[in-house]
Amino acid sequence: MLRLHPLLALMERLTAISTRLHDRRRGVDGATMRGHIGEDAAYFYLRRLGFRVVAQRWENEFAPGEVDIVAWEGETLCFIEVKTRRQNAPIATEAAIDGEKQRAMERQADAYVRELPWPEGRRPNIAIRFDAVLVHLREKGRPDIQLIRNVF
Repeated sequence: MLRLHPLLALMERLTAISTRLHDRRRGVDGATMRGHIGEDAAYFYLRRLGFRVVAQRWENEFAPGEVDIVAWEGETLCFIEVKTRRQNAPIATEAAIDGEKQRAMERQADAYVRELPWPEGRRPNIAIRFDAVLVHLREKGRPDIQLIRNVF
């Protein structure tokens, strides 16, 4: 289990409270609220693992959909799908990343990389990876979180 830095743990807790309050005020449904809670938990989990998160809930008008988290792990640019379920959910979390979702993530990754500021208009060869973070929410306590590198 990863050891929590006290300041990061406090930021994580305050972010979770803020997200819940914001979603309630906006009248967000339960599934969307659960997804936001999972994305926040995944963000802090990845930070503890040493990822450098550069975007959350990234969207582009030319690539429909949303990338939950974009982060660098060393020299690798990672596009991360976060799947959040209740602890007793009947469907396996990783089953939700089907072929259609994979193609959408690839289009979004391509759009993201094209928007990066390249020197002299040249695009260097960078390593790209597609990961998933599976978040299982418990009734009480911290969620169970698992990172799957190279999910496809």
